[in-house]
Amino acid sequence: MLQLPVLIAEGSQDGPPMTTSPKRRLLVSALAALLGRLLMTLGARHRVNSELERRNLELERAGRAKSRLVVNLSHELRTPLNAVIGFSELIQTGRSGEVSSAQHEQLGIIRASADHLLRLISEGLDLAQLETGHLQLAPEPTEPSEITRECVRSMGFMAAQHGVEIEFDPAFTGTVALDPTRLRQVILNYLSNALKFAGRDGRVTVAVSREHDRARDRSRDRDRNRNRDGILVEVSDTGPGIAASDQERVFEEFVALGSTGVHGTGLGLAVTKLIVQAQGGRVGVRSRPGAGATFYAWLPVEVKPGDVGPLTSEKIDLSPSPPAATVAPPRPLARR
Repeated sequence: MLQLPVLIAEGSQDGPPMTTSPKRRLLVSALAALLGRLLMTLGARHRVNSELERRNLELERAGRAKSRLVVNLSHELRTPLNAVIGFSELIQTGRSGEVSSAQHEQLGIIRASADHLLRLISEGLDLAQLETGHLQLAPEPTEPSEITRECVRSMGFMAAQHGVEIEFDPAFTGTVALDPTRLRQVILNYLSNALKFAGRDGRVTVAVSREHDRARDRSRDRDRNRNRDGILVEVSDTGPGIAASDQERVFEEFVALGSTGVHGTGLGLAVTKLIVQAQGGRVGVRSRPGAGATFYAWLPVEVKPGDVGPLTSEKIDLSPSPPAATVAPPRPLARR
């Protein structure tokens, strides 16, 4: 603590007479100047902190305003876009009259472009909700394998366009408490990404399994996390792979890596990461150049004993006729 010398003038009744020497006066002046600079520094720091608080509040208000704008624009744009998609599909199928092959192709371009724009709007809306913490989750009894099977079937048209075969590995067939809509969104984002990069005559493999959270088991609080079970969704492709230096960036917003001619919004994987993290899970990718990539999402759930199903692999028929799954012979579960 800084203590200033107390000078008692000569003849004071409070103490013995004392003479202020020039050296003592110089010391007092130096200390007074130091104290003045200290007070000025504290005042400047207070002003800077006040300005930072003011600007932070302005940024928060601007962020909320941006999110409200994104939400409002998304709702306003979705209605006409859905009309464009619906009527173009109606005309393309010939239900409104005969169309030529050239018109059919042009309508396909219109529909694909509208689908792309609608997907961009939806992902932008999800991103805005996730960034502001307003994402609504509605957990309910859900069968992850059944949802994954539905997602694979729904991507049949896209798989046929890319000449890609999809295999499904339902190692876990139990029921867990998850938000089915968000789980479906995660799987569809991964599938869409894999189909783009798998290449002509490529293959995409989707697996759903029960997975203990090894990352948390290695933490200091082992007793609390030891029984933390979860569902692991993995989507693998036979594409060109991802360099180690790019594997963190691939989950960033508006980052597009990889082959030329592969187009996307640059938001799908970023949204997937935020959706999974909002539920206490994690995402990642395992890959090396020239050897394809495996994107995974781990979600914490309560798993009941006996909920692990047969370890089989399905090749799902993606044709328009009623799907029929071809089940391969049971295989042993590989230890991770």
